[in-house]
Amino acid sequence: MKEIAKGFIGAGIICSCVFVSLLSRAFLSLQKGSGNIWWTHKGMMLSLGEVKNDFEIYIKGTSLSKLAEKEMLFLEAGAGEKFQVVPADIKARVNNWDKRRISILKRAVFAAFGAGAGLVLLAAGLFFKFKK
Repeated sequence: MKEIAKGFIGAGIICSCVFVSLLSRAFLSLQKGSGNIWWTHKGMMLSLGEVKNDFEIYIKGTSLSKLAEKEMLFLEAGAGEKFQVVPADIKARVNNWDKRRISILKRAVFAAFGAGAGLVLLAAGLFFKFKK
């Protein structure tokens, strides 16, 4: 019975250390992570159609994409020049920090379960060791 206790204690210590370190790493990256570095690259900007699930822009109750499709948007460049804005002219950059945080939290949940299992193994080993 003592060998079983030693095995449980050893496995509990190893699992707890590994998974607690993974859990701490996940929480530290959430705390120290900068939301400013997760923007879509300027060379890979997305069209309004590609980001319609993330956000929509409205001008006086009409969506920007519908205004561009109806050829109702114009850009005034200096010296009185006006250019018609078409949907292909409108691009967006998206901050993906929220998606990154979700993936970090998924890893944190896995690590928390592992740390809990390690603590259960450690408690079981201590129980078997000191059981009379």
